[in-house]
Amino acid sequence: MIYDLDDFFPFIEFILKKHIVIVGEPIRGEIWKLYLVFVEFCNQLNFQLPTQDFRGYIMQFNEISDDSIKLNKKIEYLSTVEFLKERIEWIGIDAVRILKSKINCYESHMGRKKKNLVTIHPKISRTLKDFIDNKSFTRVDLKCATRLNLELMLEFIDRPSAKTILGKARAREITPVNDFPKVCNDHKHALVLSNIAFGRKDLLQITPPQWISCDVRLLPFRVLGKFAAIISDPAWDIHMSLPYSTCKDDELLNLPMCELQDEGIIMLWVTGRSIEIGRRALTKWGYTVSNEMIWIKLNQLKRTIVTGRTGHWLNHSKEHLLVGLKGNPSWLNYKIDTDVVASNTRETSRKPDELYEIIERMVGKHARKLEIFGRMHNTRPGWLTIGSQLQGVSLSEPEVIQRYNMYMKSST
Repeated sequence: MIYDLDDFFPFIEFILKKHIVIVGEPIRGEIWKLYLVFVEFCNQLNFQLPTQDFRGYIMQFNEISDDSIKLNKKIEYLSTVEFLKERIEWIGIDAVRILKSKINCYESHMGRKKKNLVTIHPKISRTLKDFIDNKSFTRVDLKCATRLNLELMLEFIDRPSAKTILGKARAREITPVNDFPKVCNDHKHALVLSNIAFGRKDLLQITPPQWISCDVRLLPFRVLGKFAAIISDPAWDIHMSLPYSTCKDDELLNLPMCELQDEGIIMLWVTGRSIEIGRRALTKWGYTVSNEMIWIKLNQLKRTIVTGRTGHWLNHSKEHLLVGLKGNPSWLNYKIDTDVVASNTRETSRKPDELYEIIERMVGKHARKLEIFGRMHNTRPGWLTIGSQLQGVSLSEPEVIQRYNMYMKSST
């Protein structure tokens, strides 16, 4: 059966009023429930729709509303019984509103007798694209437009939104303007650099773990070279019986840290007692204390540790890490991570792996990184570790190997 345009007014009103109930409770999109509620709704409008015609009715409604009723399967492939057992996935309410607006506009213009009215094509379009492609619509003023044509739609599309305008203005205000990096115009220099890097896989690969077993207080730091990042975990003297030797405050302050960095970042583990001493040490070494990180210790149940082993008045379940900057390291990646790390505890004095990942994100995986007072569990690719609790010597950088061998020969 072919239905007239007026026959779809009840279903349009029904969808617009009941679309939330249709897809939700109690109908839940089931077609047979939808039909029963729709029949009850139509009784008020004196409109009758037999059950066997409901499938064709919905098919024709989808044709003029740009498939606003979406089912799991295509309606044309279903019998009437199968159709009633299906469920609606979603309803395109905007498409139904557009259809209602087009029908109302069409009928209002068809009922007018005035000569100066805009002429409207008498046939309702099946889709919005068919509607705007129809060349029989007359161009009207934007304020008086009751029908959209292609020119009007393109004018709307080309007009920037307020969000776009404000976004561009905001970007101009907050976007920093940096000078373009200077490039050497001498092609010979580029050729020299390419010849140096050619075949040097060590320039592209991360170095394997390196370590030197030594007394940090006696090793000349010039042997190690320069580093972008340093971690120091001194064995502070906290006036307790510990299974390892401790470092006195004066010995830490006298370390020649200036030989390890021209500019870069250093992270110094401190205890509650040694926070001020650590700040004093960083200042003496030429660093600016820029931040402080906290490691919250967790047990295997992801709860804070309350053992009573440390702390004179309260149980210590955290450790402090001072962050110092030297020079103007503009190449650091800022504002990536937070200053709080919550991680499990492991062996004695072993720090969380998350800290190393934070540093690698700040300076890059290929940058040279050093850990002082480290242990075997601290050795990592891309890092050089020194400390008295390491086992032997393992080096892979040719320059460091050469300087270390010269130092060992001179010290014997």
